[in-house]
Amino acid sequence: MKNKYLTTISIILITIFLFTQAGAQKFYTGLTSGYNLALGGQNLYYFDFTNNTSRNNAITYDAVFVSLGQGMNIGLNCGYHFNDHIACELDVSWLKGDKQKVEHKYQQGITTCFLASQMIQVMPTLVLSAGMHKIQPFMKLGVLIGTGRIDYEKNTDDNEHSQIKVFRMNGGIAVGAGAAAGVKINISEKLSLSGEVALKNLNYAPVHGEYIQAEIDGIDVLPEMTVYEKETDYLSHYSVDENVPVDTSKPDEKLKQRLPFGSIGIKVGIVYNF
Repeated sequence: MKNKYLTTISIILITIFLFTQAGAQKFYTGLTSGYNLALGGQNLYYFDFTNNTSRNNAITYDAVFVSLGQGMNIGLNCGYHFNDHIACELDVSWLKGDKQKVEHKYQQGITTCFLASQMIQVMPTLVLSAGMHKIQPFMKLGVLIGTGRIDYEKNTDDNEHSQIKVFRMNGGIAVGAGAAAGVKINISEKLSLSGEVALKNLNYAPVHGEYIQAEIDGIDVLPEMTVYEKETDYLSHYSVDENVPVDTSKPDEKLKQRLPFGSIGIKVGIVYNF
């Protein structure tokens, strides 16, 4: 009985060992870091995000084209090699967008506006590789899914008052596409270095917005604001009955706006092969 027990344990251990060795070069995981440049920027006139100067009853407007996908990103990925040429991969990354700035100048003072974004992006991809031993060129194609937040900050300083307001927009899911081309260099049996150029095409439409800061001359006025003044729901459609008074206990309603998150960026990383 004891010999049968030891034999069974031995078979199980050998089977587990053989299974893990068989899959040793199939599964992998990695860490990446990089920077994205804006691609497909848009003029966000809806948010009054333009440079303008008012002088002698004349106003000059300058368009500013923005993509909120510009900025630093850090990612974690895991994948599985079906063979030397085809793999599937799941990439999860965090984008911290650069702060975008415009100025409204007028005789009494200046209003400075900022837009800043953060987003979690998930991208399942198909990876096609040349299958070389030491240096492996590859390309990736995938579906890009994201959700995040956008902070719109407005600072006004004039002859009468100073104001700071920060409006945060979030909620909703964005769906787009991503592609990349790069190379992986095997430095050992387990470790590889990777570098790639990545393209992302994504627009994000938040579904809710809310003031998270509102100060006038250093005094917090947020508690004095009604829900209608403080919050906004962004909808695909809505209706207004002018004969019905506004319910200040509910958020304001406005149409959804798709905000650009397109980018082209460079990523470098390290890959561990199991």
